[in-house]
Amino acid sequence: MRIVFICGGIEPGKDGVGDYTRRLAGELIRGNHEAAVVALNDRFITEPVDCEQESEGAPIRVLRLPGRLPWTARIACARGWIDRYGPDWISLQFVIFGYHPKGLPLGLGHRLKILIGDRDTHIMFHELWLGCAKGGSWKNRLLGVVQRQIVRDLLQQVRPAVVQSHTALFIDELKHMGVAAQHLPLFGSIPPAREGDSRAAREILARHGPEWNPDSVIAGVFGTIYPEWDPHPMLGSLLDHLAKERRSLVLVAFGQGGAAAVSCLGEIRSRWGAQIRVIELGMQSERLISGLLSLLDLGLATSPWSIIGKSSTAAAFLDFGLPVLVTRNDVPASGEDEVYDDERLFRFEPEMPFGWTGALAKRASPHPRLPEIATQFAASLGQAHRNPLL
Repeated sequence: MRIVFICGGIEPGKDGVGDYTRRLAGELIRGNHEAAVVALNDRFITEPVDCEQESEGAPIRVLRLPGRLPWTARIACARGWIDRYGPDWISLQFVIFGYHPKGLPLGLGHRLKILIGDRDTHIMFHELWLGCAKGGSWKNRLLGVVQRQIVRDLLQQVRPAVVQSHTALFIDELKHMGVAAQHLPLFGSIPPAREGDSRAAREILARHGPEWNPDSVIAGVFGTIYPEWDPHPMLGSLLDHLAKERRSLVLVAFGQGGAAAVSCLGEIRSRWGAQIRVIELGMQSERLISGLLSLLDLGLATSPWSIIGKSSTAAAFLDFGLPVLVTRNDVPASGEDEVYDDERLFRFEPEMPFGWTGALAKRASPHPRLPEIATQFAASLGQAHRNPLL
């Protein structure tokens, strides 16, 4: 099978959907398929770039088109490139802010119709529109009304044979549009640790303070810390549990934490003092992050339960065999409550007793899910080629 993926940007380590697309394309190549990527709205370049990127040893052909280039020029350039490549399938990796900085890519459906033509098309909805969940601000709900129409027009123009998403919330919203979307789990963006990665991670942690007790529990926060995340009830509960076992707690924050990270981590230090050793590492290399993930005992997710299925951070924790704790219930789903079948994904509710012993015991060997998810993805395209959706 020959596939061209379309995404917004693909700067390594700077675009989550781009990193996802690169890893999926690389895995398909290792599975004897052919795959290439077109980045239609890349904000990290100023001129078109026809290049090769690499994902865990797999070379991937990539066309990067800058967002500053007029849409007509981008579509013309991309169409010629795709025509020469001759794919069996186009896979659109959709997040609405990936195609316009304010999340308003008006006319996107028409432009993509020109680009794709009559080729078999798959759409992965990483996100839909603002206001999918109840309780959003009036501004987000208003913007979401326009974004919802953009998505509807996109579906009508492109007429995809396969539509997929990571969360039941988005699948339910698409169902209301008359689209039978499939569930495709999310894999993490960090490849497995290689020899020496864990040692390098342990060395960098040691440089940030005295070596911890081997019996310490090491919890990790990876990536964005959202201002709505309140970890304190969970931390208090965990500390009470560890005190009974005479164990200590280390909290390691790494990745691009965002604007709320400094205040959140500062409050943890202020509130819990010496009870929690907090280490802030910020942005690190992919290999060092892989090493850090291999050292953790527990992953702390800062996203809400209703959309945890689209959290690349939670997916990375799960790939590395970590139990993952979700404390946020502040974004209720518009449909039924989300149900996940991974036994290492835990929902913490302050008013309910929590079984820390059982949760921490779920720490397992790393199990990268990328190969099985790529196989599921390819199989869904093969099946749809015989049974079109629309």
